[in-house]
Amino acid sequence: MGSQVKAICKCGYNKEVLIGGGRLNFKTVECFPCYCENCHDMVQGNLKADKLICPSCGSSKISSYNNKHLIGKKGNQIVEQSFNNVLTDGFYKCPKCEEMNLQFFQGGILWD
Repeated sequence: MGSQVKAICKCGYNKEVLIGGGRLNFKTVECFPCYCENCHDMVQGNLKADKLICPSCGSSKISSYNNKHLIGKKGNQIVEQSFNNVLTDGFYKCPKCEEMNLQFFQGGILWD
């Protein structure tokens, strides 16, 4: 089952991204928020793809938001989880201002 998260930074950046996979595709699809260095934006990556690439520009300069280089301060509470990939209530790198002020919150969608 999948869900949605909201990413919000105090600089004004705001984005919603899907997480997880559906009942029919969970073996090949695991959506998770990723940072694209080429687009300077948060994109929805497929962590189960053979090669992680940006769905917007095709760049391979993309990192999942569970990458330690994108985590400024790990939180104590899990906001959302997909398999072993976790987003906490901590602080992450914002793709707009590039400061470690981005936070994730539960979104309003559950999907399958």
